[in-house]
Amino acid sequence: MRLLRAELTRLFARRFTKLMLLAVVAALGIVGTVTASETQRPAPAEAQRAEADAAAAQAQCQQAPQDPNAPPGDSFDCDQITSGDYLPYVLNFRDQMPDLLLMLAGLLALFGYLVGASVMGAEWSSGEMTNLLLWRPERIRVLLGKLTAVAFGVFAVGVLLSGAWLGTIWLIARYRGEFGQLTEGFWISLGLDAARGLGLALCVALVGAALASLGRRTAAALGVVVGYLVVWEIGARIVMSMLRLLPDRYFLSTYVAAFLLKKVELYECEVFGENCDIVVVPWQSGLAVVASLTMLIVVAAAWSFRRRDVA
Repeated sequence: MRLLRAELTRLFARRFTKLMLLAVVAALGIVGTVTASETQRPAPAEAQRAEADAAAAQAQCQQAPQDPNAPPGDSFDCDQITSGDYLPYVLNFRDQMPDLLLMLAGLLALFGYLVGASVMGAEWSSGEMTNLLLWRPERIRVLLGKLTAVAFGVFAVGVLLSGAWLGTIWLIARYRGEFGQLTEGFWISLGLDAARGLGLALCVALVGAALASLGRRTAAALGVVVGYLVVWEIGARIVMSMLRLLPDRYFLSTYVAAFLLKKVELYECEVFGENCDIVVVPWQSGLAVVASLTMLIVVAAAWSFRRRDVA
């Protein structure tokens, strides 16, 4: 317990952690300020005029001649025309809060990876890891203590920021937007969205710290993620597209998206663009891939830390 408390104190005392936390808060503040300035609740007369314009547009759409050669699924549904199309932007808490939580999940994942990698990398490059092992020679216990501190720190930051972000959007919707229909199912779904985003941030933070421990440098963790994104997520995707392949199931981003978005639909074809079937990747598969990869990297870092010289 003393080791964990000491690691948490060191984590939040580091200048980089404070700067990253400030950057995340600043990003959320900018988004919140822009949202509050853009949204406006329409006046009753303005809402009535928008409803009249939408009704006239629907009538005109229904009277327009339809293309007889158009496929059945390509015809435009006139009922999609609503009064909202004729009103300025209005923040709808029910419709937009899940997307705003998704943005927060991305920021927390970036925060967790950079902070986790920098903490572990700094321990190695400064020689503090060697000094710590003189005081506490249990290597695995020391490594797990540091990883636990990173995970707990990211979790605490994520919970606080999630609550603050939810409260901020609630206030904007209260005074300048609208709430929509907030049912019990909505709140349960929103809580699960927040939990998945926080879980992803914890996994990413552990991966960043473990990779930095494997490479003994912060740059090693950064190099791995940049190399993966450039070589595989971008380069391999371009090459496979040129070969007329649809390789989405072989990319980690597919499973991360499935975990965050509850599911991802993939199109698998016998021939490129022909005879396609829809394959659904559920969030459970995304969770299994993300958790397994995290566990594999953490175990590799523990094995390396136990066997390698720390001098």
